[in-house]
Amino acid sequence: MKKKVISALLASTMIVSLVACGSTGGDSSDANSKSSGTTASSTAGGDEAKDTSSDSGSGDAAGSGDWVAAADEADDAVPGENDDRAFAKFDHVVEVHYGYQIDPKDTTLPDGDSVDNNQYTRYLLDNYNIKVVCDWTAGNASDFQQKVSLAIASASLPDAVVAPTRNYLVQAARADLLADLWPEFNQYASKQVKEIIETTEGRAINNATVDGTFCALPNISVDTDGVYLYFIRQDWLDQLGLEVPKTVDELGEVAQKFKDAGLSPDYAIAGIDNGGRTYSNFLNSSNNGYGFDAVYQAFNATPGYFLKDDSGELYWGTTTDEMKEALTTLHDWYEKGLINPEVGTTTNGDNANNVKNGTCGIFMGP
Repeated sequence: MKKKVISALLASTMIVSLVACGSTGGDSSDANSKSSGTTASSTAGGDEAKDTSSDSGSGDAAGSGDWVAAADEADDAVPGENDDRAFAKFDHVVEVHYGYQIDPKDTTLPDGDSVDNNQYTRYLLDNYNIKVVCDWTAGNASDFQQKVSLAIASASLPDAVVAPTRNYLVQAARADLLADLWPEFNQYASKQVKEIIETTEGRAINNATVDGTFCALPNISVDTDGVYLYFIRQDWLDQLGLEVPKTVDELGEVAQKFKDAGLSPDYAIAGIDNGGRTYSNFLNSSNNGYGFDAVYQAFNATPGYFLKDDSGELYWGTTTDEMKEALTTLHDWYEKGLINPEVGTTTNGDNANNVKNGTCGIFMGP
């Protein structure tokens, strides 16, 4: 069953998974040990995280001599969709049991859908014969951590579950609950997945390895900002017979019409709360909700960064002509009452609440 579970997880692009030694669902005729598995967002930590960097990205701890590099793999049939190894459809239904953290107040799923019966799980079932089964849920991070701990202590891990930290991965591995995934990963990981793994120069494999055993699918995500966009009430555009604005000037005109029509009587554009930032910068480069990064980017301004010009000289992006144009536009919007007049002073997530309550028509964010 281990081979079925790991290939199923790879096929469903869950690149973050511990898979335990045995099976809890589906065809168990070839189960070869004890429990099931987990999906781990494993991070380096403690004495277990040895330096195992290598050019192949495999890491020494997991037997790098057996690593088949991405460059030596055949091209994926359609990268990320139907790779011959990782994305072939099973000839019978294979169940993958899972544990989830879900806010009990979450209402994002359509009526009739559930955590293990929705458009994503149905896609896996229809295209790959993978049936996702939810064994349990937890309403918050603390409850989730407790359930994972109890599952480890009772040797009752489902086939896959996100490990809250590397410590949970180490505990499960040293309790002999996790399988050695190396042979299956090497065989079923697509060329695209291997290329992503190899960019970490061994760190990803190392973080998923405990005491020499590769027992998790490491989570690899790009630590970068999202693209900042304008979010606009489509129903208000339709009500006023307006097209979606395509320029900064058109955006200001739409905001003015929202305000004039009484749809957004106090202001049309949300802004930052107290303590927020109007733009991301080098020291605070994380995604910046309700800031004005989208405006600065529209003017090709780069506030908060030192950059090199064409001659190789450094300049400060906050003081460029492009930045001054962006600030002039924002000042004009503020003077016209289009931007929240309490921008920078509101507290307790007021801007987010105003968006949720429908009292403003435009906000910006990643």
